[in-house]
Amino acid sequence: MSHLLAKEYYSYHRSDVMLELAKLAHGNDYCGQSSSATLGEIEEQLNYFGVNFNSTLLDLGCGNGSITLALARKYNCRVTGVDVSEKLISLANEQAIKLNLGHQAHFIASDFTTLLEVPPRQFDFLLSIGSLYWCANLGQLLSVWRDRLKTGGTLIIFLNMQYSPLSKQEGQAIDGTTFIEAEEMLKELESANFRILNPTDNTPTYIEWLNRWCGSMEQLNFRIHQELGEERANKIITRFRTYLDLARNDKVKRIIVAASKLG
Repeated sequence: MSHLLAKEYYSYHRSDVMLELAKLAHGNDYCGQSSSATLGEIEEQLNYFGVNFNSTLLDLGCGNGSITLALARKYNCRVTGVDVSEKLISLANEQAIKLNLGHQAHFIASDFTTLLEVPPRQFDFLLSIGSLYWCANLGQLLSVWRDRLKTGGTLIIFLNMQYSPLSKQEGQAIDGTTFIEAEEMLKELESANFRILNPTDNTPTYIEWLNRWCGSMEQLNFRIHQELGEERANKIITRFRTYLDLARNDKVKRIIVAASKLG
């Protein structure tokens, strides 16, 4: 993610009305996250692959660290979060100290496409929730991520993948969001020497979340326009309604892909 995008991302997700939308969309599953992934879905994957107190986990594009810290607290494992936004990383480290998790949770301002500040072969698990939307070179990125895993370590990716072409109007409506095609994703994982374990289609859960988000936008319509401004508010509302239409029409599906690093 460029530093310009990082600045936009930070202001977007620290907006009071956007935080309120996230709370309404996630309901009881809300822990401060801005992504569509629920904590329950993430824990289900980690439980399946045997995370425990000896595990080390790297959260790629951790944002404010809310999910990372929730995982550290639940599993008592060592976690590291990286995000290009220094402001979000600062907030995450402050929160780790407040929660008395500073001894096991560490956050680093780093570009997850290079991870120059993160030593190789350190982690049992790598977690990516939506981060690949900001990726320009998928093959190169997966090679970088693979190098940070121990042999046999597991990469878990939550990603909305494209299954059929988008119209020009749809592309304009999602305002620059780039969806990776499903076949390309699986091919690049194999080329990067990963063994694909269990792709899971969680589109129904994603549609439920989008329905709650779009319904909440209707409730908070005035506040959204007041806080974000007319142009920006209209873009965001159009974008999320289009996300919902794409998911309903099977053009975009939310897939959870787990892959193991081969020796």
